[in-house]
Amino acid sequence: MKQQNIIQRLSLFLLALVLTMPTWAQGGSGNESETITIASKEDWKAFCQRVNSGQTTLNAKLTQDVDLGSDIVMAGREHPYNYNSFYYYTGTFDGQGHTLKFNWNAGKDDRIAPFWCVKDATIKNLRTQGKITKKGYGLSGMVYIASGTTTITGCISDVDITGGERWLE
Repeated sequence: MKQQNIIQRLSLFLLALVLTMPTWAQGGSGNESETITIASKEDWKAFCQRVNSGQTTLNAKLTQDVDLGSDIVMAGREHPYNYNSFYYYTGTFDGQGHTLKFNWNAGKDDRIAPFWCVKDATIKNLRTQGKITKKGYGLSGMVYIASGTTTITGCISDVDITGGERWLE
């Protein structure tokens, strides 16, 4: 009787394990349907940190204007261990008509934009406003690298960009 109980429990466990395997096989981060709200500089930083840690499919909504000040925090980045591999932002970002403001002095840092790299993403209804000053190359007021079927609609970039040495120097 006791052995039969153990066999039944083990069988149920294995069945549950087998039923979840297709989800694992599809990959992803497990947060594909998650939508987060961004209402502050801290929320933007947390969003970028999650994207840059591999949770690239997050969906996000800006619920009010956010001023990032001089803190350069970008969504998407190069993979730290795989050269020429990226954590592309692949979700939907809805600015809902709000503004992401910044005043970035990047010095000699290169490749600066609020969204550093996106792929198959949707960015909509977002306004970026501010200034990027730097001596390096690769400047953008919205997206630095857009790949795949990325869609950017209803967006305005009102960013003054100053500097930019030739990248071959």
